[in-house]
Amino acid sequence: GDNGRVMKRKLHRFPHYELRRQLEYKAHWNGIGYVEVSEAWTSQLCSRCGTKGERNAGVFRCDNCGLEGHSDKNGAHNIGRRALGKLLKPLSNAGGFVASPGAGSDDLTALRDFYSLMKSASGMQPH
Repeated sequence: GDNGRVMKRKLHRFPHYELRRQLEYKAHWNGIGYVEVSEAWTSQLCSRCGTKGERNAGVFRCDNCGLEGHSDKNGAHNIGRRALGKLLKPLSNAGGFVASPGAGSDDLTALRDFYSLMKSASGMQPH
């Protein structure tokens, strides 16, 4: 009956919970910031301009700005931008700056900036 359904749900969620717990623990141990973000719409929105694009056979295309590339990479950029936005929200509220689509179009520069901001915003120091 219902007890079986509840147990299945709990068992299905456990590995995800354990993975998140381990990621948070390992990140903290290594002095790396950790923040959870929702993945909703990250694979459907353009990481350059923020409009809804099209996914087909692993390729993401945006008719608005012309971005074309691997759909997983596009989604990863959106997840990273969401995490950065969460980390920078206190700075923005204090009159700092805001992360926006298209910021840091160079992948390596964006990754370096993101990592640097995560470390400084988390306030954690390496052991």
